[in-house]
Amino acid sequence: MTKEEFFKIEHQVCHAKMTQAVDYLIKIELFTLLAIGAIYAWYPKYIQEGQGATVPTWIVLWIPFLFSLIAVVRSTMQRKYIGAVSEYLADLEAEVSPFSSVGWETWYDKNKPKRWNEFYRRVLWPTFILGTFSLAVLGTFLPQVQHAS
Repeated sequence: MTKEEFFKIEHQVCHAKMTQAVDYLIKIELFTLLAIGAIYAWYPKYIQEGQGATVPTWIVLWIPFLFSLIAVVRSTMQRKYIGAVSEYLADLEAEVSPFSSVGWETWYDKNKPKRWNEFYRRVLWPTFILGTFSLAVLGTFLPQVQHAS
């Protein structure tokens, strides 16, 4: 195997890994949103039917918050992995490209929509965390305040 063949195979494998990692990242976001929505849609029926005797209702309200925390950690791991693979691919492109170090990763690093990506990351997960935490705290402590008065 020549150096060029190695770099070509390595480039293809890394692109496939990155595509898969981006797919996982999208699924993390989607499944977290669906799970949180499903729990909040089911919760009123749960308390209405009086099933709170088996599991305290306040515990149910903390589940979306835990999902959000886990999703934040997992998506951060995926983004770091994608960044590492991207840097490696840019290095491969610099090594092999006959076009003076221009390849997709090199080009995209300079031209990616940074503002929207940053906005999305800074708004999506904090909204999930703050929203689910607020509802959990309200659901846990508000009933106790109402009973005390």
